[in-house]
Amino acid sequence: MQKIKQDVLAGHVKRELEEMILNRELTPGDKLESELVLAEKFGVSRVTLREALKLMENDGLITKKNGVGTFVAMPSPFISGRLEIDFSLSDAAGTAGMPLDTCNVDYIFREPSKREKEKLQLAEGEKVVCYIRKRYLAGNCIALSFDVLPSACISTDVASELKNRSLYLFLEHECHYTIEAGDAELSATIATEYFADEMGISIGDPLLLVEQVDFEAKGRPLLFSREYYNSRRFKFKIKRHRSMEQYALEYLNNG
Repeated sequence: MQKIKQDVLAGHVKRELEEMILNRELTPGDKLESELVLAEKFGVSRVTLREALKLMENDGLITKKNGVGTFVAMPSPFISGRLEIDFSLSDAAGTAGMPLDTCNVDYIFREPSKREKEKLQLAEGEKVVCYIRKRYLAGNCIALSFDVLPSACISTDVASELKNRSLYLFLEHECHYTIEAGDAELSATIATEYFADEMGISIGDPLLLVEQVDFEAKGRPLLFSREYYNSRRFKFKIKRHRSMEQYALEYLNNG
C-alpha cells in the first residue's frame, strides 16, 4: 500500500513539473532546484521526489549531470510521418532535414518462418532473403528493422548492393519492382536485452513496433517488415474523419 501511495504521489509531482515545462516556467537548459527544495515545495519525501525525477528522466524530459545538478532537457530531434502514407524512413528523415545513416548488419537467404510464409503467400519450397538493418540519427540507433522478401525477387549477386540506402529505391532500381501499397499494424512493446544491446538503450525502454506487408503493382506481397522504433524519436500523425464513425463502429462490432 505504501508503494502504491508513493507511485501516485510521484506521478502527481511529475505532472506538476511537466506542466511547468509546458507553460515555459521551466525552459530547456534550466537547472532544477535541489531535491530538498523540490520535495518541500511539493510536500513529498525525497524518496518520492527522486522517483518522479527518474520517471521524467526516462521520458527524456530532464537530464542529470553528476556533481552539477538536474536540468530541463533540450528537445530531441524527432522524425514525423503520416500513417496514411506508405513512406520510406530515409525519405521522411531527409524531408525533416535529418538524414539517416543506415547500417546493414546482415542479410541471409534462408527458409521462411510459418508467419513469413503466410504474410508473403509463398509457395511450398520458396525461400526468403532477410535483411537486418540499423538506422542511425546523430550517432544514435533509432530503428532496427527485419525486412523479408521472397528470394526469387533478388539475385544473390544483387543482394549485397542495398548498402546505405532506401530499401524501396533498391527494389525499384536494382530489382525492378515498385511498391504500390502496404498494410501496417502498429503496437507498443519494450526493449528486451537483445534490442537494448543492439540499439544502445535500456532494457524495458518503450519501442514502437510496425509490422507491414508491402505489395507491388500486381497486388503480390513483396516485402514483410518488422520495424522497431525508439518511440522517443518518432511522431506519427493520422487524419481522422467524423464521417467515418459509422464504418469504424461496424468494424468494431464485427470483431
